[in-house]
Amino acid sequence: MLVIDRHGHKASATLSGEDSRYTITVAAGGSYVLSSCVAGHGLLAHSATNTDGDRPVNLGLSLPGETVFA
Repeated sequence: MLVIDRHGHKASATLSGEDSRYTITVAAGGSYVLSSCVAGHGLLAHSATNTDGDRPVNLGLSLPGETVFA
């Protein structure tokens, strides 16, 4: 999972755990684009906004036939 900030810069990146879940930390609240590539699927991009950088945001990303939680 790659996290891109509103300026187009890499804000964070991570790999999934064995349960396909991601934990991503960003430096501040704001709007981001989450981009991922999953074996057997194409590139997936999804926008997300964190209005409070200290609070977690739960986001489910749907792939054809399954859901990946970030």
